[in-house]
Amino acid sequence: MAIKNRKKRQLSNIGKYIQLLYLIQVLLLIAMVLYRLFSRYSFIKLGFNWRINMDIVLLFIAFLMLINGYLVIKDVVDLKRWKERIKMKDEAYDYVQKLNQDLRMQRHDFLNHIQIIYSLNELEEYEACRDYLNKIYEHIGKLSENIKTDRIAINALLQAKANEAQRLHILYQVSIRSRLSDLVMPDWELCRCLGNLIDNAFTATLQYHDCKQVSIHIEENIKDYILTVSNTGNPIGEHLLASMFERGVTTKNNQEEHGMGLYIVKSVLEQYNGEVSINHTSPHTSLVMQVPKPDITSNKMYNTDKKD
Repeated sequence: MAIKNRKKRQLSNIGKYIQLLYLIQVLLLIAMVLYRLFSRYSFIKLGFNWRINMDIVLLFIAFLMLINGYLVIKDVVDLKRWKERIKMKDEAYDYVQKLNQDLRMQRHDFLNHIQIIYSLNELEEYEACRDYLNKIYEHIGKLSENIKTDRIAINALLQAKANEAQRLHILYQVSIRSRLSDLVMPDWELCRCLGNLIDNAFTATLQYHDCKQVSIHIEENIKDYILTVSNTGNPIGEHLLASMFERGVTTKNNQEEHGMGLYIVKSVLEQYNGEVSINHTSPHTSLVMQVPKPDITSNKMYNTDKKD
């Protein structure tokens, strides 16, 4: 946690330094222009009887500042992108840590379970032993059903959301029919997209008065990996469906600081030639992400500079 906070402070300080340096340059240019306006001299006298027109100097400085301004804006945009990447990686890392903690707890409890089962058999309490085994199997099954892809960060995300769904009393189901082996999109960026869709599904189904259910389905076809997040919820108007992926659009009751999740998902997927769509037949809503597979035959490249 301390390392994360230090990185965030460093990036924040770099952004402040960049903006401060450019502000100083702007103030210097304004000062020189004001001096030129209120000065009687339009030439700068140098040694060897050389004279330079001050207007030309100001024009040259303004040109340099215009170029520098472009570079500063570019640096600020890149800095913002880096901060987003670090945020996504931190979130994925947190999910992996939680999954690792769950696995360690399960391993720690394993010996205790074996001892209890052994004792029940010794006492010939076979019915109680069978009930105990059923409960253990159910618990282990809930954890193992989320660990089926080759992407540890995705597995960790699915398990973290399973724990959250249990806490919120949401019926949570996961169906995995693809290991996502050749996924071009970085794990941490897919985690950000899938996490946003699941969070939106949780919020929508919690507002629903009837059965609260969220399901995740991961599959693939010849061309794409397909990740679908479905939930039960209130009806969504046609006008809202048409603009669902625009910045600031939301179906949440509290619209403060909302309306960016689906826009972020769409923006990230477009970097990898992917897309997201919505299907709504009340009370069921499904958001479908399609991420293209690498085209081996044509050696097509998918924004490899986005990977770390």
